[in-house]
Amino acid sequence: MQLAIDTAKSGKTPFGAVVINEAGEYFARFNTTSTDGPMAHAEINALNACVNSSPITLYTTAEPCAMCMGSILWHKVKTVYFGVDISRIKKYLPQIDVPAEHLVRNSFAPCELYSGLLSEECEALFEDYA
Repeated sequence: MQLAIDTAKSGKTPFGAVVINEAGEYFARFNTTSTDGPMAHAEINALNACVNSSPITLYTTAEPCAMCMGSILWHKVKTVYFGVDISRIKKYLPQIDVPAEHLVRNSFAPCELYSGLLSEECEALFEDYA
């Protein structure tokens, strides 16, 4: 998660994502910049870098939005760790309030979600950005 936080900081936004392979080595890390466009979220960028790689684990500073979580499920990511949840992100930035867990429960693809990893550090990214 610390690498996702550092990646977010390097992009000067609160969003950072890192993909870890089976061996526990990272092989994709991305952030989101204000010039990337509305669909170039950090999670999407990271998943695009490892289209045919599986199984993978995703670490992201923020709970995946509905678009990102849908992509995560289509990619069949087995595990996602995130720092700060959507309900807290909404204090700083507009969000579509659909929890990632809701999409997992209604999906064909199993995915384990773990929230709150370095949550204070991740929320500080949003606080500093707002």
